[in-house]
Amino acid sequence: MRLLLVDDDIRFSAMLTRALGNEGYAVDTAWSVAVASRKLDQARYDSIVLDLGLPDRPGIDVCRTLRAKQDATPVLVISALASAEERIASLDAGADDYLVKPFHLGELKARLRALTRRERGFVVTEHRLGNLVVSVPHRIVRVDGQELTLTRKEFAILVQLMTVDGGVVSRAELGHRLWGDRFDEDSRALEVHINNLRSKLRGAGAEARIENRRALGYRLVADAQDPPLENDLAVAADPESRATLPRAEN
Repeated sequence: MRLLLVDDDIRFSAMLTRALGNEGYAVDTAWSVAVASRKLDQARYDSIVLDLGLPDRPGIDVCRTLRAKQDATPVLVISALASAEERIASLDAGADDYLVKPFHLGELKARLRALTRRERGFVVTEHRLGNLVVSVPHRIVRVDGQELTLTRKEFAILVQLMTVDGGVVSRAELGHRLWGDRFDEDSRALEVHINNLRSKLRGAGAEARIENRRALGYRLVADAQDPPLENDLAVAADPESRATLPRAEN
């Protein structure tokens, strides 16, 4: 999931970004209402974690602006303000949940999962293509019933491709979904992860493969469909270049 964390406490934001990143979230950060509004205009997020005490305006203004635009992105308010009045005011302004600081990281993650399920209307949590089955909530991938081990990034790529039902996902969208603001357009890390995922699917005998649509992005198709297109990495065609490929991180 791609998440926007809006909090002006730099140390707290850094800690939470690391912790959620380790769980597979791509976290973008904003320290004010103005910065948050700009990022929300530029990108789509699965959820927003919002502090109330921001330096330029009340944090809840972010939520009010979203709801005025009929934007239903889930908003989880986190605040040291624990009174019933503050919680009621936030929920009335359009927030979906309220968590009082300090909180347990496990509770934050559980609330984010619940908000995402609610926003998606409890839609499909298991996806199938040929003999490939992906269970999203359990993070399990099976080919012909045999579990396939993937890294977090590989799993995230696979889920993103499977949920668009054969549609094309752009390179930029995939990169930002995986790394958020930290995605480097010039890096080849995404291509390395995709090539590794391709190899694992092929090695397991999956009846699905990843196509690269030049200048458009990627799509996942059943193996009996159109013949494969070009490999992602131009250097993959040059045996002498393979040694220069970066190693993918989990």
